[in-house]
Amino acid sequence: MRQISKPGSFLFEQIGEAGDSKNSTRFITLAAVILPIIILAIYVILYHVDFFVWDELALVPLFEKLSTNSVTINDWLKPHNDHQILFPKLLMVGLLYLFDFQILPILLTTILFAAIGYLLIWKVLIREGNQTALTIISVILSSFLFFSFLQWENFLRFWQIVLFMCIVFFISSTYFLFAKKSSITNTMLSLIFAAISTFSFGNGIIGLFSNGFLLFFDTSEKDEKKKKVVTYYLGLVIISIVFFSTFSGGGGNQSLIQTILPNLIKVPVFFLFFIGQVIVYPFFANKIL
Repeated sequence: MRQISKPGSFLFEQIGEAGDSKNSTRFITLAAVILPIIILAIYVILYHVDFFVWDELALVPLFEKLSTNSVTINDWLKPHNDHQILFPKLLMVGLLYLFDFQILPILLTTILFAAIGYLLIWKVLIREGNQTALTIISVILSSFLFFSFLQWENFLRFWQIVLFMCIVFFISSTYFLFAKKSSITNTMLSLIFAAISTFSFGNGIIGLFSNGFLLFFDTSEKDEKKKKVVTYYLGLVIISIVFFSTFSGGGGNQSLIQTILPNLIKVPVFFLFFIGQVIVYPFFANKIL
């Protein structure tokens, strides 16, 4: 005798099959995205050299002061080649001390930061209703490009963590400002990440102002948008004042007014330089992911 299915059972079966198919697609996509990251990590583990080169030698005077307990807050805030690198400097020094000056932990941390930033972008792109075949293929192929051996210099020199921290925390700031639900908490998290990005590499403050501009096009409700804009711009002003007041030499015995006014004159030059440097110096483009 033919078995009669219960009303609606066919529909539930189809929904279950669709869910299994979606989960399978997500798993395959995630595995394909992670594969080049794993290959790159193995490459770095096998071929890294515990040696300081170029910019990395700038840490030597700091270690000398640390050994004599003469380091000050100005030493941490002192820019390097017109870049504020406070947070990468803290991380690099901490990891070097913790792991007896072996650079591998910093290199692996760099890969971790790059992976987090990439996966945040992936999370935004692969949304419900946006999981088209073209999008998934683009995400997978771009992973192989993003983590390719063409970027070997960025992943084998520990100083490059300053660049990755700037980019990843800018992505995180943007994610909490626009991709997450509007709230004071998410806006504050966005500002925290923006501050870390700003004090990781010179271009970070460009992202701070860019998000401030894009915030006016936010589609949140009027009251929520107003709170978000006010909170973000208050944070933007505070971060900018701290950034440019320590821009020349990391602070000093001068007052805030004496320090910030000369640096404010440099602001237009600063922005024009960092916006146009890839155009003026095309060979720097491979350093910016």
